[in-house]
Amino acid sequence: MEKKQYGDAISLSFQSASMFKKLKKNMETADNLYNIGHMYSAGHEWDNSLFYYKEALKLYEKEENATYLPYTQIGIGRCYAKKAEYDTAEMYYQSALKLLIDRGNYFMLSWCYNSLGALCFEKGEYERARSYYKKSISIEGFQSDDRQISIAYNNIGEAYLEEGQWDAAELWLLEAFELKEKIGDPEFKLSTGVLLAKLKKAKGQYKEALSSLQSDLRGVPTQVYNEVLVTALNLINDIYKLTDIEHRKNNVDYLIEVSELKSGQIAILVALKQKLEDLNNKYVIELSVEQYNARVELDKAMGKVSMAWLNFAIAVVVLGIIALILTMKYRRALAAYLVKAKALDEKDCILNEKDRMLDEKTRMLNNLEHILKEGKRYIESRKDRY
Repeated sequence: MEKKQYGDAISLSFQSASMFKKLKKNMETADNLYNIGHMYSAGHEWDNSLFYYKEALKLYEKEENATYLPYTQIGIGRCYAKKAEYDTAEMYYQSALKLLIDRGNYFMLSWCYNSLGALCFEKGEYERARSYYKKSISIEGFQSDDRQISIAYNNIGEAYLEEGQWDAAELWLLEAFELKEKIGDPEFKLSTGVLLAKLKKAKGQYKEALSSLQSDLRGVPTQVYNEVLVTALNLINDIYKLTDIEHRKNNVDYLIEVSELKSGQIAILVALKQKLEDLNNKYVIELSVEQYNARVELDKAMGKVSMAWLNFAIAVVVLGIIALILTMKYRRALAAYLVKAKALDEKDCILNEKDRMLDEKTRMLNNLEHILKEGKRYIESRKDRY
């Protein structure tokens, strides 16, 4: 796990969590759920990581065992920080901090201060971030710990770099780099090398930045996914784009090597995500505390509801027959109604025609009466002549 060798560990953690769940070993189950959450964090699957961390937290709280609570709370806080839910993240960090101060766990206390510093950094609160980073190495027992001191110096330098305070950034980063070289871990040293290269890039020192990065990559493992390594490879590509054409032509082979290395890292990450997804789909219901208990209760209830399902099926058939009978009655009634409606329409047509003929007859009688009146008037006007 510490070397990021997640291959077999992924399957084993899921299988172990499942086995201990069935044995009702809450602490062992929680430990494996925590490991699964940690692996999801490595794959940047923050929602899934949160799920398993929180399932672990429920079991730790159920057992009233506070030993691993701060570890889990810090993990949850990091997930929320990466999701930009900063207030929630700080709430979990502060809860962990209180437990660690009361307990006197200095190593974890230093880690928690660093996490709070990283949270402030992501929020853009650089001065507050530096304050937490300094607290992380002010704890008794850490004043001479080169690894912890180099981490704090690296982070302080990054905060200055982000603010554009290049001189202060360079001072802290060089101190961190010197300590990391003394430790002799190329992978550990690379994170500071990347920041120093970013500083050189900001100053326009492109060739110096590329040269230092190329040197810092030597000895860094490439068989497992490494987020800092991917950052370094992306930075190399970005800086090469800023160099002159002649320099790019002279380094085509190296650029191809960088591109292939980056593709390999992406393939490793994709494989990790796929493996996590497959195992998650297989175990997620079983490993959820609430859903697992609900499924057990459901299994117990299934025998009691079998007859209910049979009765329901019979009821559906009966209702179907009733519906068919009602449908047939409706169709007959509808047909009768349509026949009656047609007859009424025809009757209305006949009555309308009769009315029309009466109107026509009345009009003819009126015309005849008018003709008779005109004839009588004409005869009266001619009477004196006969």
